Amino acid sequence: MIKKKWNIKKILILFLILLALILCIYFIYSNFLKEKNQMLPYGLNTLEDILEHYECKLIKKQNSEEENIDFDIYVKFGKNYYTENKSNEDYFTSLINYISENLEYKNYNLIDQEKEMIITALCDEQTKSIAVIYYNGDRNYFNIKDNEQNIEQYQETKQTKFAINSEVLQDTINNNWENSKINFGKKDSTFEEYDIYFDEGIQVKNTASKIYNIVFTEKYEDAVIAGLKVNTSEETIRKTLGTPAFINNDIIGYKGEKCYVFFSENEISVYRVENDYKNNDFTTMLEEFMKNRNVVTLFNNLTDIWNDYDLYKTSDGDIFIRYTIKGVEFSFSQIGGKIIFYKNFGGQLAKDIDLQNIENENIPQYAKLNLTTDLVFEQEKNRVDINKAYYEEDFIQMLYVEGYNDEDIDDKTIELIQNKKYKTNNFYVFIEKPGNNNNFFKFISINKNVPNSELRINGNINDFTWLDDNNIIYSISR
Repeated sequence: MIKKKWNIKKILILFLILLALILCIYFIYSNFLKEKNQMLPYGLNTLEDILEHYECKLIKKQNSEEENIDFDIYVKFGKNYYTENKSNEDYFTSLINYISENLEYKNYNLIDQEKEMIITALCDEQTKSIAVIYYNGDRNYFNIKDNEQNIEQYQETKQTKFAINSEVLQDTINNNWENSKINFGKKDSTFEEYDIYFDEGIQVKNTASKIYNIVFTEKYEDAVIAGLKVNTSEETIRKTLGTPAFINNDIIGYKGEKCYVFFSENEISVYRVENDYKNNDFTTMLEEFMKNRNVVTLFNNLTDIWNDYDLYKTSDGDIFIRYTIKGVEFSFSQIGGKIIFYKNFGGQLAKDIDLQNIENENIPQYAKLNLTTDLVFEQEKNRVDINKAYYEEDFIQMLYVEGYNDEDIDDKTIELIQNKKYKTNNFYVFIEKPGNNNNFFKFISINKNVPNSELRINGNINDFTWLDDNNIIYSISR
């Protein structure tokens, strides 16, 4: 029995990790810095405790003679700004968050005379938040250094020539990826924002009027590109197309003139290569923003020019928009913002400036460059990882016992939950509660002989029971 308790706890922890991964992909902003409501690590009650926790040494703290600065704190930092060209910005941001709370959001300098490092934190005592951080007098220190490194490391992705064999893919390309002009067949369900055409072996995700991603499954029997089919061996793929431009675990991928193509287990996944950036409208919008700094106007104009974002999230004054196909993200919070340009960005960052001619001297102030990462490939890896997670044994078992966190739960109860509550011959099911009074069921096909599906509910799901192998009845509260 002791062993079983430990297993349940382990599964609970695993579930939380996996669920966090799933929710992060769709709902959170990995690039925002949260300054509010920071909790000190347990037992770190003094400034010296905090510094030691971060492997720093406090030398002395004194009142500052500098105007608008309350304290000068002399330290020996545990790290430099960079370690072998890798930024330590997250380390210093975390350190400053905890020190600011400890000092009740007074303004202060952190000074390491030996390393010639001075960090200035200007805070707002009323809102208990950090207003701005200067590293050696520069609020954009890390961004500037990172951008310079990215320009040095940037290499354009090699294009591979291949013929399009799939009729539906060729029709999609011919119709400029307009979803209203393509007939994929009979739609059976929707799952993870994809329309499922199960018998046709096709899954499609749309963003606005454009097709974002087409996934061909093992039910699709025809060749997709270059005579290659779903489940063609990797050896044959490499012989046909050459060295992949993208490699990650079980995924290999290529970039063609019109589309990306990724091969993984039982799937071929295709994304369009963007060629319509509306450069004049986009760069004019950015010029106007640099004059008026009006974030609301910026985002209103942005979504008018480009309405095909695949993630749009707002929370507590923060705004995040992702355009995976275009290779750019907009991340703005109450203390600042940035526009992140990825390797696959094919437009102009500013008037007459693109990734082919950008230099350190003409990097726009608002730009953060991530030119070693292709955003399309990143999202394809996330998509594959999510779909695999639904069939991981520990993850599935945790879904069955979700909500049953009693340490005294026994084998008989677990078996009952698994076999009666959350499972039929065709599906296992779990409830996701992202908030905003919206819940939804997710139905995962056990043998993959029927399509996965989801049912979105306007309300909080209280309970449910199966009527038969394919139908449920549920109760909600509003």
